[in-house]
Amino acid sequence: MNKPALSRLLLLTMASLAILLPVRAKGGEEDDPRLVKIFADWRKRRESVRGIQCSVQGERVFPRGSFVDDFGVPVKPESPPRDVILPMSWSLHLDFPTNRHRLEVEERDYDRRTGSSKRKVWINFFDGSALQWREPQEAADKGAGGAALQKPDGGVYTGNLKGAAFQQRFWPVFLASGVVMLPGELIYPGQLTPPMDSSACSVHGQAVREGRPCTVVRGFNKSAEIAYQEYWVDVDRDSSVVRFLIGSKGRPAWDMDVQYEKSKSGWLPKSWTITVFEEKSRVNQLERFRVKRIEVNQPMNETEFQFPVQPGILLRKTDMGEVDNGIPVPVIKDSHFYRADENGDLTEVVIDNGTERRKISAWWLISLVIASAVVVLGVVLRRRMRPTRPT
Repeated sequence: MNKPALSRLLLLTMASLAILLPVRAKGGEEDDPRLVKIFADWRKRRESVRGIQCSVQGERVFPRGSFVDDFGVPVKPESPPRDVILPMSWSLHLDFPTNRHRLEVEERDYDRRTGSSKRKVWINFFDGSALQWREPQEAADKGAGGAALQKPDGGVYTGNLKGAAFQQRFWPVFLASGVVMLPGELIYPGQLTPPMDSSACSVHGQAVREGRPCTVVRGFNKSAEIAYQEYWVDVDRDSSVVRFLIGSKGRPAWDMDVQYEKSKSGWLPKSWTITVFEEKSRVNQLERFRVKRIEVNQPMNETEFQFPVQPGILLRKTDMGEVDNGIPVPVIKDSHFYRADENGDLTEVVIDNGTERRKISAWWLISLVIASAVVVLGVVLRRRMRPTRPT
């Protein structure tokens, strides 16, 4: 990822975090009855949806000439030379009462240097205490040996999981559940339903989308020139969010457009498009998704929160520590690697300069020293207790 891309990601993250500080004097339900209606609909939806399961299919698109250098300048010759279309599919299951989830993704990674793409499959779930993940390697990678054999097949994250916040492409599933990511809040493993504080919002105006009137709600901060979040709400359709923007200095940096359809469970998303812009409002990336299946309040199988340990896989266990002074981006506190034997039992290993070896624990060393001392002491005592031969 180049520096401008990192800058955009930071902007989107900061627009959703502490940069958007509540200013109660300017907004909130107590100041505008229109917000009372919208937030009441969102709360009603949140209370009625205990769980949701959604499977989608779509694509990620890098438009022709959309790549830029480290300074945000389009590269020459233009790259990519044509639109790059990468298929993507995923399924997301959310269990709100227990704050558990399971996410499965199949996508293709694009290599800008070679112009080629590679299939990638990954799965993660939060079981109520830890975020577990798996990324099965392709047979060709395993056959290559070397670094591929030392790439973890999966692992476990504990502690501060804000760094694993759900990406924007998954937000419509949360919107269908009455969960709207408001300014200053994150949706991440272990916190699927952040607080709904309307004080960070105000009605910005009215708009029309596909011939239907919408109320535009904007999340704000002390300096609206820095960043904002904007929600276009179709009040007559249970206050569904049909458009969601994150922007800066009056220009959108990220724009999501959602289409809905009526169901027995209310208005549910059927498709959506996400557009990511460069600093000069050039389109950098598109994502388009359509729903294959969506079900509300269906029971979840407990096996969805279990991963069998396959012989030979390499796992990484990482402790992200606790929240430190409200810093949103966690730092790895501790991390260890484990290799599964033929019985699925895990043994801690150390990977040093491309070489894997079994880690010798301190207790094992202590036991070895004690055992050696016992042997030596036994030999000494035996010699002392040996009868003296008469001369």
